[in-house]
Parts: sequence; C-alpha cells; structure tokens
Amino acid sequence: MNRAHLAKLSLSAVALTTLLAPSHALATTAIDAFDVPGTACQPSTPADANCVEYTQYGVHNTCATAITVECPIQRVRINTKTSRIYSAYVYAYDRSTAADVSCSLEQTDRYGNVTYQSTRNTSGNSVDEQLLFYAPSTSTYDLWWRFRCSVPGVETPGWFSHLTNISVLSVTIIS
Repeated sequence: MNRAHLAKLSLSAVALTTLLAPSHALATTAIDAFDVPGTACQPSTPADANCVEYTQYGVHNTCATAITVECPIQRVRINTKTSRIYSAYVYAYDRSTAADVSCSLEQTDRYGNVTYQSTRNTSGNSVDEQLLFYAPSTSTYDLWWRFRCSVPGVETPGWFSHLTNISVLSVTIIS
C-alpha cells in the first residue's frame, strides 16, 4: 500500500472513531487496517487454474479468455458481531481493450448464500494501476467476506491484467 492510500485509510479511521464516539461513549473502538496480497487470490475453477500465474506483482491471467479468482478477506477480530468492513480497495491493472477487471465484494452466510454484494469495474485499458473503492452499506462484518474478480484475458503477449493487492479497513466496537 502506498503512503497516499495509507494516509487515506488513517484519516478514515480517525473520522470513523470520532463519528462512533457519541453513540458508544463507554465502548472501545478497535480499527484494523490490513492488506491481502493478490497472491492470496485463488482460481474459482480448475480451468481457471491453468491460466493463473503468481509473481511479486500479484495474480495474473495468462490466457486469452477471462478468468475468475476469489480473494478471501480474513477477519482480524473473531468472536464478535460488532465488527464491520468500513472500506476496501482493490488495486488492479487492466490491460484489456475488450473487457474491464470487475470485482465484487461479497458477504456469504454459512450455507454459501451471498447476503451482500457490491461490484466495481476498472475504467478501461490503462498502463496505470486502478483503484476500485468499496464502502459496504451492511452494518455487520459477521459471516464470511471475499472479493470475486473477473480478470480479462491477454491480448498482447506479456501485457496481462492482474490484481496486485487488496486493502481493508475494519472497525470493531468492544464493550
């Protein structure tokens, strides 16, 4: 995570603490900022596994067709129902002229049913990293969270689309 984004997360954390203070005056607020590397993302099907490559730059699609990867978000604080994801960023490189990198932030229940979903797309082919920003409207961090991303296929050899990193800011009210 670069310094500018870390500063944004830190400012968000300060603002969030100030916002929560009046309603939880006697509670302690724990704020956790953490990263999930793109290398933690896993192909969603065996066919997609043949197209996935991992390097220091994250997870790449090396095939001509789009693949889907799932990136787990580990809960920092467990055994609490007062935690939530406050914001999250996916850092992506979209090298395709035909399709965008598309990522959905999803919450699932213990049966695998999606109970929350928010999708963002890159804004088209670019040499630069693109940020996909999420601010979930759901009030709970309970259950399981992941990013499910479609990564476009390679159009020019060696010029692949990829996910480098995910940054998450979570908040827990501790009584």
